[in-house]
Amino acid sequence: MEVPLFSGHSYPEWALINLLLSIAGVIIAVIIVFRVLMLKKRESADDETEQEYESEKKHKHCRLTWFAATLVLGIAGAAVFLLTEDMRRQMAMVDDWTIVNAVILVAELVSYLLTFERKEEAQNPER
Repeated sequence: MEVPLFSGHSYPEWALINLLLSIAGVIIAVIIVFRVLMLKKRESADDETEQEYESEKKHKHCRLTWFAATLVLGIAGAAVFLLTEDMRRQMAMVDDWTIVNAVILVAELVSYLLTFERKEEAQNPER
């Protein structure tokens, strides 16, 4: 049995690519939560010297607005999939909602990259 690439509106279907995009978005949201928690844990450690702390911190800190945007977009991607796809129907590779899911994932990737700022950028805000 072959999976149709795109069925159009001839019969109802759900898209495999949408499922993969939604799963990727949730994984990114989980990863960023763990990264922020690890960064906060390292900041609160009292037994390190200042020099060890600076080298271990990897010259990054968290931007709260972008962190929240990444989490919201991860949840939104999963919600869009759950609200627009009926997995009881026949599967296709893409459907009308694939573009929406892809845009959400790209926006989530951009916000993920902007969540952590390098120390050099934080010291030189005029750039």
